[in-house]
Amino acid sequence: MGFSGGVEYEVNDDLKLGLNGFSSDKDLNGTHQYFAIATANGAGSTILPQSAPVMLEDGRWIVHDIKVLNPAVWMSTREYYTKAKAQGLFANLDYAHGPLKVNAIASKSSSSAYFLEQQYDFETLNIAGTPLGGAGNGIVGEWHDGAGSIDDFLFHLTPPPGQSSLVFAQPEVSGTWNWNPAIDPTVLLDGTTIANSHRRIRFTGSPSWGQQHVSTGKVHGEYALAEQFSLAGGAETTKVVYDSQAVRTSAYGLQTQNLTQSMIQPSPFMGSFFGGRLGSNGLSTWTISDNSFLTAIQPVTVYPGAGLSDLGYNIYYNNDFYRRNNFTYGTNTNAGFVQGRYNATAFGIPIRGNAGVRYETLDSTTNALTGVRPSTGLGKPSDFEYTKFTSKHHYTLPSAIIVADLTDSLVLRLAGYKSYAAPLIRQNVPVSVIGVPTQDSSGNTSVTLTYGNPNIRPYTSFSKDVSLEWYNRPGSVLSLAYYQKTIKGFIAAVVDKSLICPPDATQYGLGHLTWDSTTGRCESDLAAPGTKFYVNATGNINYDQPIHVHGYEFNMQQNFDFLPMPFNNLGTVFNYTRTYAKSDPLNGQTPTLNNVSPKSMNAVLYYETKKWGVRGTYAWRAAYSPSTFLQPNANIMVAARHQWDASASYNLTDRVSIQLSGFNLTKESLYRYTNQPELPAYYDFEGRTFTFALKASF
Repeated sequence: MGFSGGVEYEVNDDLKLGLNGFSSDKDLNGTHQYFAIATANGAGSTILPQSAPVMLEDGRWIVHDIKVLNPAVWMSTREYYTKAKAQGLFANLDYAHGPLKVNAIASKSSSSAYFLEQQYDFETLNIAGTPLGGAGNGIVGEWHDGAGSIDDFLFHLTPPPGQSSLVFAQPEVSGTWNWNPAIDPTVLLDGTTIANSHRRIRFTGSPSWGQQHVSTGKVHGEYALAEQFSLAGGAETTKVVYDSQAVRTSAYGLQTQNLTQSMIQPSPFMGSFFGGRLGSNGLSTWTISDNSFLTAIQPVTVYPGAGLSDLGYNIYYNNDFYRRNNFTYGTNTNAGFVQGRYNATAFGIPIRGNAGVRYETLDSTTNALTGVRPSTGLGKPSDFEYTKFTSKHHYTLPSAIIVADLTDSLVLRLAGYKSYAAPLIRQNVPVSVIGVPTQDSSGNTSVTLTYGNPNIRPYTSFSKDVSLEWYNRPGSVLSLAYYQKTIKGFIAAVVDKSLICPPDATQYGLGHLTWDSTTGRCESDLAAPGTKFYVNATGNINYDQPIHVHGYEFNMQQNFDFLPMPFNNLGTVFNYTRTYAKSDPLNGQTPTLNNVSPKSMNAVLYYETKKWGVRGTYAWRAAYSPSTFLQPNANIMVAARHQWDASASYNLTDRVSIQLSGFNLTKESLYRYTNQPELPAYYDFEGRTFTFALKASF
C-alpha cells in the first residue's frame, strides 16, 4: 500500500513553493520454495557411466548419462518473508525573474526492510565406506542431463527396497537427534558423527534488517548573459546513513522429541514440476508441514551466553553471515558544477546544447564487526567489536552535449561525459571473515575465508555517443545511436583463486597455505594426518586494466494514427541493442561485463483508446555471464532466452483504472551452462505470473 501527494503555492509571478511527500508499505508473507536434491559428492557414493563420453569444443569430455548408487538425498523447504517501508518529504522553491532562474530542493527520506529466509532440510545421507556397487543407503539414481534441452532431461530415483514407490528419501523424524557444533551448528544427526549417521536435519534462518536515511539539499541557478547563451551553476550535498543488522540461527535447543512422522507430507509441487514437462521421473518427494513442525520445536533451549532471534531460535554468532552483515555505512557527498548553455545557428542549422564540469567529493565511513577473541560453539556478541574504516575520493567530471536540428523532424545528438559508481556496501564490507571449519565424511576440513578490501574504490567510466533521431509524427520517433564507454577500476570477484592463497595465513589462524594447481584448491598445513584442510577464499578487487565497450542501438516508437479506423489506435515499440566489450587478457582470462548480453531485443504491439488498451510484449536476449568478471575455462553462462508478456487496462473513471498483466505466458525456463551449452549447470522454471492492479489518483 502506498500514497503520494503534494501542494504548491504561487507566492507571486516570480516565486513558487512546493511540498510533496510519499509513503509506502509492502508486506509479502507466505512465500515457499521446495527443493528435492540428490548428490554423489560424499565418500561411498558410486557414479557409473551409462553412455560413451562426448568431447566438447573446448577439449573437455562429458558423459550425459549416469547411474548413481548410494547418493545423499534430501528435501528442503525454504520460507521467505519480506516487509518494506519508505517515506519521504520534498520541499522545492522555483524563482524566475528576468534573466535569472533559481531552483532549490531540500528533501529527507527514510526506508526500512526486513527479510527472512528460513530453511529446514531432512536428509538421507550416503553410507560412507560402501564398496563399488554396494547397496549403501539403498537409493539408486539415474540421470540424463538433456545436453542442453530440458525436454530431454531425465532424473529418476529408485527408493530403497521395501519402501513405497512414492517415497523419495522419506525421513524418519522421530528418535534421538544429536547436535555437534564441531560438525555444523545448523544440523542435527541421528548419530554422533557424519560417518556413523544415516539421517540429518538442517535447520537455520537468516533474518536481516536494513534502515537507510537520506538528506539532500540542492541549489541550481541559471543566468542569461545573452539571448543565445546562459551560465548555470549550483551546489549539492547529500548525506546517507545505512544501518544493517542480521543474524543466522542454529539448530541448538530444538525440541525434537515433539517431532512425529505425521508432519511429513507429500510435496505440493510434484504434480506441476517444471510445468509437467519432466513427467513424474520418479521424483515423488516429501516436505514438512510448516505450522506443526515450527510449533513442535519451540520453545528452544537457550544456548549459554547466546541470544534468541526475533522468531525465538538460538543465534549463531560464530559465522561469516553475522560478521559481514552487521555494520553501519555513511556517506557525505558534496558537489558543485558550472555549465554553459547555448542556442545558436551554424551553417544555417540550429544548434543547442551545453558544456560544463562537475566536481564531487565522496567521504565514507564504515563501522564493521571484527573478532576480538576466539569464538567457540555458537559464539556470543562479546567476541566481536566494531572497527571504523574511512575513505575519501574526489572526481572532476566533465560533460558536453550538442543537439543539431537538421530539419524540423530530424535531430542529431552528440554527447560525452565522465561518471563514477560507488561500490555496493553489502558486497564490499572491508573486514575479512573466517568461517567455521566443517568436516565431510572422509574427515577433510573446509573453511571459508572472505577477504575484506578497505581499499576498494569507486570505478569510473567515460562515455561518448551519437544518435540520429527522426520524429516523423507526434508521439513517434525512429533513432539509431552509436556509443562508446571506457570503464576503469571495475569491481569484481577474484577469479584466479591462487592469488588469494597466500603462503602465510597465520594472521587468520589458518597456518601456511599451498595452491594445488591440479585440483585448483588452496590447502593448509593444519590438516590432520591422512586428511586435507581446504581454504575456500573469495574477495573483490578493482581491476586496473580498462574495459572498452561500444555498440549501437536502434529504437522505434510508431503510432499508426494515420490509418483508417479502427486501426488508428494501433502502435508499436521496437528496440535492438548490440554491445561489444573487450579488454587486455589478465592471467590468460578475458574480462567481460556481468549480466550484459551482446545482443538484446524488445518488441511491443499495442492498441489503446481513451477508455481501454491492450498490449503484447516480446523480449529476447543472447547468452551472457551472470556474475563472473573474468571468463575462465569453466565460466557459468546463462543461455539465450525469450519471453512473452501481455497486459490489458480499463479506465473506470478519469481517475480510477484497473490493469491485468501476465508474464512469461509460454512458461520459458532459465538455463545455465558451464562454458558450452551441452554442459548443463541448472534449469530454473518460473512458470506464468499474473498481477492485478487498481490505480487511483486524487
